[in-house]
Amino acid sequence: MTLRQIALGCTLALGAVSSPAWAVSPAACAGSAFDIDIYLTGASAPQNSLGGIAAEIFAAGFTVVFDNGTSGSKGASYRAYCGTLNNTVGATLAGKKVRLLNRARGGSVWGVNPVARDQAIATLGFDPATCAASAIAGVNFECPEVGDDFNPNVANRKPDFGVSDVEPAMFKAPYNVEFGQTQLTAAELTKFSGTIKPGYQVIFGPALTNNVGLADLSRSQVIALLTGQYQTWDQAGSALTGPVTVCRRVQGSGTQASFNQYFGNFPCAVGDIAQSGNLPPTRMADSAGYDGAHAGTPGDPILVDPSAGPTTVENPASGDVRTCLISAQNGIDYTFKGDDGRTYKIEFSNAGGPYGAIGVLSLDSKGASGFGVSPTGQWQFARLNGIDPTVQTNAQTGLYDFVLENTFQRKNDKTYPSGLYVPFINLFIAKAESQAILAAIANVNVRQSLLAVPNIAGNPTPIVGTNITSKWTRNQNSCSPAQLAF
Repeated sequence: MTLRQIALGCTLALGAVSSPAWAVSPAACAGSAFDIDIYLTGASAPQNSLGGIAAEIFAAGFTVVFDNGTSGSKGASYRAYCGTLNNTVGATLAGKKVRLLNRARGGSVWGVNPVARDQAIATLGFDPATCAASAIAGVNFECPEVGDDFNPNVANRKPDFGVSDVEPAMFKAPYNVEFGQTQLTAAELTKFSGTIKPGYQVIFGPALTNNVGLADLSRSQVIALLTGQYQTWDQAGSALTGPVTVCRRVQGSGTQASFNQYFGNFPCAVGDIAQSGNLPPTRMADSAGYDGAHAGTPGDPILVDPSAGPTTVENPASGDVRTCLISAQNGIDYTFKGDDGRTYKIEFSNAGGPYGAIGVLSLDSKGASGFGVSPTGQWQFARLNGIDPTVQTNAQTGLYDFVLENTFQRKNDKTYPSGLYVPFINLFIAKAESQAILAAIANVNVRQSLLAVPNIAGNPTPIVGTNITSKWTRNQNSCSPAQLAF
């Protein structure tokens, strides 16, 4: 059995995989017996593909840990991979014991600001006493979040490197900076000088609950829906007459920044302020049924009633957007912890539902079976201006261009625990850049959600139907139009 056959998102249970080198227990990811113990923070859009890359470099039988869902959907906020590196990684790293922890909670800005500032933030706990076996296929254990993003805490941890759906300079106020974060200064941005590396192209698309009954949206319709200009679904041409629910991401999300750039021209318009023509996205507090007269605790969550009118839900991770869409479609209440640390309850079970909802997601959300997010009978990606985002060649040739290029970055003056950390980071980024590695990801939905960037990492000349190298690039400038590379 190859490593790729046990990549995240596969349908095999771990019980069918060859026995791991370490005992399969929470202790496999606990303690400090690692040659490399590395914390990758940031974007949630490529969460599944990052897991696929991890599967390419670990020896068979590595342990997979998800967060237990106390901060949102299980596995949406944190995922960890613990094991031994295989012999494809070079002599320096082969055989090294590694714990690779990936935080997606809050999104891309958490792979930018805390990395530049060397800021200790919340993380995943690996205490065997607080972890439990997982029923999710391909996942060994579920553990809780520990620490506090907003206050000093002994459990907090500093990121070692970050990933972002868009380059660090895109995280500008007021729309692309999350609660508890501020825009990086020019001096702070220099902490990334020489370390920002391209990863791969991420394909995004508008996602609609199936009860909306629309298969195609124009760009102007998406703008109207996500900025509150359309308040009921019939205004967008749907037979559904109820209020619009927007299942969007938080302000610091790269997915949200991608929407802000592509549909709202922020921060690419002159002036970088709302008055310059940028279209502001709606916020959760803008919701007609927002009831802030609650403590925001698990026992007394802030309530949002979608039956009262247009509703916006700001989700901490892409997995939570999927849960939001599914909950709206099925009329099931949805509770989660927001980027401000408060608990929210979206009352989709209220009279008037089920509710029609729209979100923006990366294409690796398509059919991510095993994590409770399959769109079958729940939601689907809509065509945009008649072009199907789920057909990878549409993006490869530039026919579909709601595609952004992610970046990896590390603080250029950070001191690491050993000389193995930078080689591991460089290895992981090199794998993420490589068309050969990306094309080998086992999960077909993940593989078809991305493209290799041309003219880097020895990627071949793009040939439609033969490889997944893009024919065009934005050259790490999200405000740049797509430019043909071949």
